[in-house]
Amino acid sequence: MKGLSKRINKVAIIGKGTAGCIAASYFRKTLNAEIEWIYDSESPAQSVGEGSTIPLARGFFNELNMNYSALDYLGGSIKKGIRKIGYNGVGDYLHEFPLGELAIHFSSKMLQDYIPKVLDSKGVEIVDKKITSHDEVDADYIIDCTGYPKDMKGYNEAEFTSVNAAHIVQSPCRGPLFDYTFTVARPFGWIFAIPLADRTSCGYLYNKDINTLEEVTEDMKAFMKEYRFPYSDNINSFEFQSYHKKEVFTERATYNGNAAFFLEPLEATSVGTIDWINRTVVAMMQKDLSFKEANSFFTREIKQTEHMIMLHYLNGSKYNTPFWDFAKPRAEASAKEMVQSNLFRDIAALALKNFQEPDFPSMIDVGEYGQWPPYSYFQNFKGLAIAQKIDDLIREFETSS
Repeated sequence: MKGLSKRINKVAIIGKGTAGCIAASYFRKTLNAEIEWIYDSESPAQSVGEGSTIPLARGFFNELNMNYSALDYLGGSIKKGIRKIGYNGVGDYLHEFPLGELAIHFSSKMLQDYIPKVLDSKGVEIVDKKITSHDEVDADYIIDCTGYPKDMKGYNEAEFTSVNAAHIVQSPCRGPLFDYTFTVARPFGWIFAIPLADRTSCGYLYNKDINTLEEVTEDMKAFMKEYRFPYSDNINSFEFQSYHKKEVFTERATYNGNAAFFLEPLEATSVGTIDWINRTVVAMMQKDLSFKEANSFFTREIKQTEHMIMLHYLNGSKYNTPFWDFAKPRAEASAKEMVQSNLFRDIAALALKNFQEPDFPSMIDVGEYGQWPPYSYFQNFKGLAIAQKIDDLIREFETSS
């Protein structure tokens, strides 16, 4: 089976976004190879995707000796979980990280200013240059973090995702105001609020084929008034696709970040996926993992993550609207596919077993499905009130198999 059998003496990372920052940090620490980081300083930073999960903070701690004081340089804040409001079920609950484990919120621009300075001081060669082709790069291997693809050739579109547009408002509400990411179900989709030092980033994710930007803008204003976030004209509205590249791992390069995938940011899964891709590159280099195997594992990882995200639509929300009528059956189809996985059924069984008298440690470090361990499924089965639905689907599948 063909894999990365050649010796890798030099790795080039292309792109300065969040994925590029993570890759440069990770490979400098992990590989016994020269690291060159190439990016175009004129390329603007995206002010979205500014929440994370545990791998980001843990990685920067291990690789760069970063601690809480670094949050000042990132304009960020600590994140102890994701607060979810308006979904059918409890209606307001916190999906929290285990006690002692924290993620962070961060300013994309400040991250992209700070990490190069740290890595430059640690000997990483940084080249300010716009790259238009891998042929321009003198390296044994490339990590391509150059952002959204120009077209969808060579990519698969996500099967179940229900949102395809975003309306982002940067509220001048200084903080941080709270220590979690806000996620609120709304009539036309859902809204996130990320607390940063100099602003609160609020984003409305919706389906452009069901609702108009004008409708979403008015509901965003109503949301911000209700939660007392000052509105501003610092806005950014765009359409998107949820997708993944068919061949992320190739003989010349591995693609990461938006060059490899995009899924709606309901659980801030991008950082975990970026980290997974980086670790798989090392596995190819050190454990003779083939490109075919790596790409198959990546497709499975993305599908699992999409299934997990879709669980949030399974029981609907407090809104009886065309959007939720559209999303719910897609979530049901996703869940029916999800329960076919032996791994998911094992993880769900452990979460359900702990429903009445939970033993938290028994649900940590025992495997994940879609980046969630049993501890996360336990919390969200309760919060979304979907435990019985999942149990019924599992029993239905096992009976028919």
